[in-house]
Parts: sequence; C-alpha cells; structure tokens
Amino acid sequence: MSFVNVGPEAVAAAATDMATIGSNVSAANAAAAAMTTGLIPAAGDEVSTAIAGLFGSYGSDFQNLSAQATEFHSRLVQGLNAAVQAYTAAEAANASALLTTGRDVLNAVNAPAQSLLGQSLIGSGAGASTNVSAALQAVGTTLVMGGSGDPFPSSSFLNAVNGLFIQVTPGLEGSVAKALYTPEQFYPFGGPNELTLSASVSQGVQILNNALQPYIGAGTPVGVFGYSESAVIASLEMRSLAAAGVPSSAVHFLLIGDLMNPNGGMFERFAGLQLSSLGINFSGATPSNSYPTTIYTMEYDQWADFPRYPLDILSDLNSLLSPTHFEYPDLTAAQISSAIPLATSGATQTSYYVIPTTNLPLLQPLRGNIPIFGDAIADLLQPDMTYLVNLGYGNPLYGWSTSPANVATPAGLFPPLSAFQQLPGLLAGGAQQGMQNFIGDFTGTGPNPVTWPSLGSPTSLLASSSGTAGATTAMIDPLTAFSTAVANPAALSGAIPNFLNSLSGDLSNAYGVLLPTADIANAAVLSVPAYDISLFSDGIMQAVNGQPVTGLVNAVGMPIAVDMALYPLLAQFEYGVLLEGF
Repeated sequence: MSFVNVGPEAVAAAATDMATIGSNVSAANAAAAAMTTGLIPAAGDEVSTAIAGLFGSYGSDFQNLSAQATEFHSRLVQGLNAAVQAYTAAEAANASALLTTGRDVLNAVNAPAQSLLGQSLIGSGAGASTNVSAALQAVGTTLVMGGSGDPFPSSSFLNAVNGLFIQVTPGLEGSVAKALYTPEQFYPFGGPNELTLSASVSQGVQILNNALQPYIGAGTPVGVFGYSESAVIASLEMRSLAAAGVPSSAVHFLLIGDLMNPNGGMFERFAGLQLSSLGINFSGATPSNSYPTTIYTMEYDQWADFPRYPLDILSDLNSLLSPTHFEYPDLTAAQISSAIPLATSGATQTSYYVIPTTNLPLLQPLRGNIPIFGDAIADLLQPDMTYLVNLGYGNPLYGWSTSPANVATPAGLFPPLSAFQQLPGLLAGGAQQGMQNFIGDFTGTGPNPVTWPSLGSPTSLLASSSGTAGATTAMIDPLTAFSTAVANPAALSGAIPNFLNSLSGDLSNAYGVLLPTADIANAAVLSVPAYDISLFSDGIMQAVNGQPVTGLVNAVGMPIAVDMALYPLLAQFEYGVLLEGF
C-alpha cells in the first residue's frame, strides 16, 4: 500500500519556483553573452586576435549549451505544470465519484421520506435541490458550434472534434456531442449580403443562451464547444451567464482557436479596436475564472496566438501566413496529446494548452513553390528564422507568449532585454543547425531528404508539347466567330442573351468586390487612425501620471507597432475579397 500523498498546490508552487530559477539563469547567461562571445583583441597582432577568437568560440559554445539547458529546464517546468493538471483532474474524478456515491445515499434516504412525509430529509433548503443536482450530475451533453462559414456542424466535423477534444477533456468525457446552429458569418468574406461578425456573434449568443436555459433550469450540467467565431460566442455567453449569477458548476466550456484567448487572441491583443465599417469589434479576453474551461491553441495561429510585440514584422507576417487556425479538426490524436500546458497566475478555472507546429509558416511558400530544393532551402533558414519570429512573442525559444496564459495581455512595444541578449548565441547555433539540415537533406539524413524526380522520356515530352499546340489551334478566331454569327442570325439571337447574362454576372461580382473594398478602405482611413489616437492618449496619460519617459515612448511607439499588424491584416482581407470575387 502506498502512503505517498501529492498536493497539487505544492507541485504548482515548485513549478513556479523552477520557472523563476530558469528566468534568473537565462538573464545571467544573456548578460554574460555580450562579454564572452564578442571579445576585443588585446592588441592588433595576430596572436591577440587568435586568442580573442579562441575564447570567443568558447563563449559561443557555452551560449549554445545554455540554450539547450534552457530548453530542457523549460520542458521540466512544463512537465511539472502538466503534473499539476493531472493531479487536479484525478482529484476532480475522485470528488465526482464521491459525489455520485453521495447522490445515491441522498436518494436512498430521501425516497422513503418523500413517500411518508411528502418532503426530503436532506437538501430541502431553499435553492439547495438545484445546486446539489448540478454538483452531483456529470455533463451528459456538449453543444457543438462550428467556425465561420460552418453554421451547422457536419457529422464529420462533429465526430472529429468529439474524438480529438471533447472526449479527452476532464469533465466532458462520455458526454454526447450535439450540433447547435449559429449563423457563423463574417463580412467582408462571403459577399456583401453576409452578416458582419458582430451581428453574427450577437445572434449566436442569443441562440446559445436559449439552448442552455433548459439545462440550467433543470440543474443539469452542460458542455459548450466553440471554434474560432463560435469561441467568441461562447466567451461572450460566459460573461452573460456570470452576470446573471449562473453557478460555475452549470456549464463547462471547451474552446479551440479562440479569438479572445487572454494571452494571444487577436481580440485581446488589440482590445477596444472597432472596425465599424466591417462590423468587427475586438472584444477583449475570454473570462478565465467564471466557469470550468479548457482552451487549445495551435502555435502561430493568426487569430488565437498572435505576436505580443507586433513591431517584429517577421513575426507578424509569419502569423498572417499561418494556416493553423483552420487545421484543428484535421489534427491527430498524437498532436493533441503533445499539447503543452501553459502556466497561469492566481485563481483560474481555465486550463490552457498550446499545440506545437513543426514548420514555420513564413517559409511554407519556399517549400510549396520551389521544386526539388524548396524544403532544403527552408530547412537551412528555419532555425534562425524561428528565433527571429519567436522574438515577437517575447522569448526566441517559443512561438507563444510565456507570461501567464490567463492574464489578459494586449500588444506591447518591445520584448524584454533578456530576449535580445540571448539572441546572438541562439543565432550562431541556429546557423550551424540550419547548415547541417541543408546538407543532410542532400545526403539523406536531414529532416526533408531531397527526392530527385524522373525527367521522363523524350517521347512523352514531345507528346506534351504537341498537346499544347493542339490546344492553341483549337482557339477560336474572334473575326471568324463574328462572320459565322452574321451568316447565322439564329445563332446570333441566342448569343445576345448569353452575353447579357454574362455581363450581369460580371457586374454582380464587381459589386461584391467594390463594396467590401470600400469598407476595408474606410477601416484603414478612419478606424485604425482612431485607435492610434486612443493609444497615443493612453501614453500621454501614462506620462502625466508619473511615468514620463515610458509614457512618451508608448505614445509614439504603440500606434506604430499596432499599425504594423493591422494594415497587413486589412490587406489580407482585401486579398481574400478579390480572390472570392474573381
């Protein structure tokens, strides 16, 4: 029999202490980097230069080893945090079992008393029956909403998210996934007749609230699954339920790709921004301590894991090019099990996980568009590019913000000094790793070995060429077509309606492009500058209230920083509109 007891609070405290130790060691290493890797020769002779180079190389080696030790230490802290989650889940499961036993005891005692006395002996106080019922019953149903463009989740989507996320989430195991219709529209995408995001979300909140009320009224706990836009719906519904006094035991939330993710969601990074012409309101952070909640985020997800420091343009572009926001339903069980639990601060009912991404989205165009050599070139660049991209999140080693996941974190101006100090050593090691990967791709030992394609036979090439020529000769000469139509009036009469119908369709497409384009331009010219002015005012107030230097720097710098992210975002919107229209 084991007599070992584990307190989750003690493990959490140990994880916090370990994280503090790691931060102190990293700061010390970063402070030493400049003095040990860039030594100045004592004199101009060759011997002094050689000695300085030798000791500098030792310093670089030490920084590389320190980076590896930092990575190991970080994994250890993450493991401790994972243990906290596991122990907490085990305690919850034990409590659930005890509560189930308690329910059986209550029924055994109350049933005879009810028949004899007309009332229960236990739990008959005002409001007690509803609370006891909610606490004792497991979640039996999870309402599942789709993402933008998916108003009624298909059976394939339902099965995918049920197996990948719902059934592995503590508190939701065994619940039945039930599709819930919500509008899920997002103007300017989908055409001028689409609902704006704000209108679509508003309707969705009302629909979700109506669907939850029977469960809440009956005291039956219920789960809610939200993805992308519907994660916003779920987050806003949390606020409404908490304001209405609905107990935390009534609803359990599970969110993926959450735009309101407290430390990474774009709606919190730029909280308060209103793109009125597009109907998009950046509504802040998902509540972290209102209801039991689990949030999964993929690394570099544009909408849920946006860089904390948008002055890093490489980080912004990497996020805007990332397809990970749309990949959650297509993940594997192994990827979900590899999700890294994130550290939190203070009281919270939310567990946060990040799912790592293998390749840097910024380099995907090289992998996809350059034949044969694309992967090798990307593998050469990826180690150093990853450090530079991750700098936008505050730590070159991670593609997500490592500050507490439950703390609402808006965009900032500069990463901490320690991030810059450790960067030279990391880049030196990354260049070496990139070169090894590049050579390895050609020798068969790299991450993406080069496959040399077969050129085919000359006969097949000639056949392909002749096919192209045939296609060219098959093109219709406009003059010939006109003379044929004049000689055959019947054909001409049929061609005119077809031409008019085609013209009508072209004009409709043009309208579908021009109206959203005008609204995007309106946002660029009016809404973003208005947000810049508010940030400037915040900086001035900070200066007036006792932080003159920091306040003035923020007043000038923050508008520039957010513009580095928001204008490329609007350009991405316009590209999507043009792509749909033509």
